[in-house]
Amino acid sequence: MIETSKFIAQKPVLKSILSLSIPIILANIIQSMYQMTDSFWVGRLGGSALASVSICSPIIFLTVALGIGFAIAGSTLVAQYFGAKNYSMVSHSAAQTLLLITFISLIFSSLGYIFAPQILSLMGANSEIFAMALGFLRVSFLAVIFNFSFFMFQSIMRSIGRPQIPVLIVAMTALLNFFLDPLFIFGWKAIPGFGVQGAAVATLFTQGIAAIIGLAILFGGKYGVDLKIKHFAPDFKFMKKAFWIGLPTSIEQSSRNFVMTLVISLVASFGTTAVASYGAGMNINQVAIMVGVGLAIANGTLVGQNIGAKRLDQAIKISKISALMSFVVLSFLGFLSL
Repeated sequence: MIETSKFIAQKPVLKSILSLSIPIILANIIQSMYQMTDSFWVGRLGGSALASVSICSPIIFLTVALGIGFAIAGSTLVAQYFGAKNYSMVSHSAAQTLLLITFISLIFSSLGYIFAPQILSLMGANSEIFAMALGFLRVSFLAVIFNFSFFMFQSIMRSIGRPQIPVLIVAMTALLNFFLDPLFIFGWKAIPGFGVQGAAVATLFTQGIAAIIGLAILFGGKYGVDLKIKHFAPDFKFMKKAFWIGLPTSIEQSSRNFVMTLVISLVASFGTTAVASYGAGMNINQVAIMVGVGLAIANGTLVGQNIGAKRLDQAIKISKISALMSFVVLSFLGFLSL
C-alpha cells in the first residue's frame, strides 16, 4: 500500500493545489452536466416539461450540497491519517464515514420522497408542471444514496492523491446518461417512455453504476485503500466525530443552495416560462460555483495531509495560497459573466 501512496502534499504548494484541484473541478463540472443533459432532452417535450425539471434543480442541488459537506468531513479525516502514514486508520475512517453517509442519505431520501408534494407546493409549482415535477423529484430522491456514496468515494480518492480516478468514472457515466436520457424519456421499441420522469430514471441508473464501481475500487485495495467487512463494524465514537466535523461544512455548503431554492420559489410566481429560463441560467451558474468548490476541497485535503504529517507551517501556507487563487479565479469568472 505504501508504494501506491504518494503524497500530493509533498510537491511544491502551487503544483500540489493545481494537480489536485483541476481533476476535482473537472469531475464537478462533468457531474453538473447531468442537469444540463436533463434540460437538453426534456426541453424537447416543451416549456412546461423544462420548467418541471428547473423547479426541482435547486432542491437536488441542496441535497447534493448537504452530502458534499459530510463527504468533505470524511476526506479530512482520511487525509490526516494518510499524511501520518497510518494506513489501517485510513481504511477504518473511510469505512466509518461511508457508513455514516449511507445512514444520512437514507434519511434524506425517505423524507424527500414522502414530502416531495409538500416541497413542490411550498416552491409554488403550479398545476401545469406539478405532476411532472413530482415524478422527477421522487426518482431523484431515490438516487440520493448513490449520490452520497459516490461523493464519499471521490473524497477518499482525493485524500490519498488519486483524484483522476473519479473523473474517469464521472465522465463515463455522464456520457452514458446523455444516451440513456432520450431512451427513458421518449422510449424505444420494448422500452416505454417515461416522459420527464425518464430523465431522473436515467440519472438513477448511471449514478448507481458510478457508486458500485467506486465501492468495488475501495474493496479491491488496489489504490491505497483496502476496505474489509470488519471495517464497517459501527464505531459510534468515530462516526460522532465525523458528523460534528461535517455538519458545519454541510450547512455552509447548502446555505447558498437554500437561497437559490427560495429565489426559484419567487420566480415560480411569474409563470412556467420564467421558471424554465431561470433554470437554464442556474445550470450555467453552477459550473462557476463548482470551480470554487473544487479549490476548497483541494485545500481541505492538502491541509489535512500536512496536519497529519505535522507540517503546520505548510498547511498554513497552502490555505493562504488557495484563498488567493479562489479570489482571483472567481473574480475573473464573475467579470466574464458581466
